[in-house]
Amino acid sequence: MKDVESHLIAHLKKINTAPFLFIGSGFSKRYLNLEDWAGLMKKFSNLMPYEFEYYSSTANKDWAEVAELMAKDFHPIWWKEQQFENNRKEFKDRISSKQSPLKVEVAKYLNSIEYKYGLDEKNDKEIAALKKIVIDGIITTNWDLLLEQIFEEQEMQVYIGQKELLFSHPLEINEIYKIHGCSSIPDSLVLTTSDYKGYNEKNAYLAAKLLTVFIEHPVIFLGYSISDDNIQQILKAITRCLDQDNIHKLKDRLIFVERAGQEEDSFENNSSLTIGKITVPITRVKTNDYEKIYNALAQNKRKFSMKMMRQMKSQIYELVKTNDPEEKIYVVDGEYDDTQDIEFVIGLGVKNVVEEMQSNHEISASKELSEHGYGGISDIELFNELLSDEPKYDYDSIVKISLPQILRSNQYVPLFRYVLESSVEDELLDSKIKNKLKMRYTDFLTETQKKNIKNLSWDWQFKNLDEVLKGFPDIKVAIEQIPLLGQKNLNCDDLKDFLIKNSKFVKEKNTPERTGIRRLFRIYDWLKYGQSKDLRKRLGK
Repeated sequence: MKDVESHLIAHLKKINTAPFLFIGSGFSKRYLNLEDWAGLMKKFSNLMPYEFEYYSSTANKDWAEVAELMAKDFHPIWWKEQQFENNRKEFKDRISSKQSPLKVEVAKYLNSIEYKYGLDEKNDKEIAALKKIVIDGIITTNWDLLLEQIFEEQEMQVYIGQKELLFSHPLEINEIYKIHGCSSIPDSLVLTTSDYKGYNEKNAYLAAKLLTVFIEHPVIFLGYSISDDNIQQILKAITRCLDQDNIHKLKDRLIFVERAGQEEDSFENNSSLTIGKITVPITRVKTNDYEKIYNALAQNKRKFSMKMMRQMKSQIYELVKTNDPEEKIYVVDGEYDDTQDIEFVIGLGVKNVVEEMQSNHEISASKELSEHGYGGISDIELFNELLSDEPKYDYDSIVKISLPQILRSNQYVPLFRYVLESSVEDELLDSKIKNKLKMRYTDFLTETQKKNIKNLSWDWQFKNLDEVLKGFPDIKVAIEQIPLLGQKNLNCDDLKDFLIKNSKFVKEKNTPERTGIRRLFRIYDWLKYGQSKDLRKRLGK
């Protein structure tokens, strides 16, 4: 048995760039227990006029074709059945094809699932190790929001679908490329035969966009079978762009991690993968303990966080691209005394200058933040600001700059207060914000909480927040029980007092309290500001 952790550490030291992860459906099955494609279609066949086996046999178990057939049959059902009335109200303006209703239901299901800490100690350890890895980005064909949940603190920039990636300028650092779409935008899902036709037509362009990632970075595949058709197609398109010498260089860069099953751990750096007529050299790692993989990926150390690295690279990119900087730039070859207006320093041997600048500046969250500053506001600041009596920020800038950026990587932030108290016109709101403004109380709840509310007896003993806290002295349990009070029994003032006392959990990592308290912050935001007459009037409700 080989020590895969030490072998992988040594292997990655050969390459002087940080890795990219390429993550497939096995990853979500491992940590969310999500169904595979066939299982997902079987789950949604319950909404169809025919049994799953009818669709499966008609399509010869081509799951994209199964989805195509089911979407066609489901389209009229979705438009007339009462059980889909709420989703119709929310999404009817965004139904663009016969496939859209099925995508909406699949997306709603995926959006309701998140990783639960405390259920599996081994998985908890793996997730904790995963949060510490040093990478430049992630490519995934998964639709769910697990990656956004795990890397929430890093605030990774998310590109959804081929179109967004093709027409953007990715910086290849602190980014997630969801090349098959994302459940946060239902119509982006690559689900049916029609979707795959459009996807495959643009595959060569996507491969060209990803080419530098594969040439310059190690790419570690997690959650894929080595024979997965998605991987085969992407690698086929990429290898078409390379000559034989460059294909050979992929040997150390393409690393496939697979479950060992009943086998011993192994590390093979002389394996290969045949794609059409081309043989691609790869490295294969087999283990059942993915904590070893994540520990190896955490060995490289950076002086700056991924978020900071991306911000710096973004500013340099904009300067080079436009050659027309909007802020002041100074080129100096000695000491510069007047540092008052300098926002960003880059150079060699500038340590003493930077230290002097830091000592001369008091950095604070204020309305004088520049627009560049509002692009760097964190989700934690939005949570803290929600409870403040007097605004510390310019809410117009938060709505126009901060929220659209944060929502790309984190769907779970408060926003109703900022929209309500801003002067941004509704037609100028970012589409992600508009979607969030349509949320109902139950949209904030987990599937377990929804079931618990449904099963509560009419005389459930707890009628207000204080009674819940007395009935559940363990704060971890209480946080999960409070939402069961429902909209009518949750008093905003009581909830605010509770959140102020327990706001420390917002910043904590890898704890069940963190997820629960953030949910309560968002519920408070919805109750206090989302249900106000002024906002509802603006939204035409």
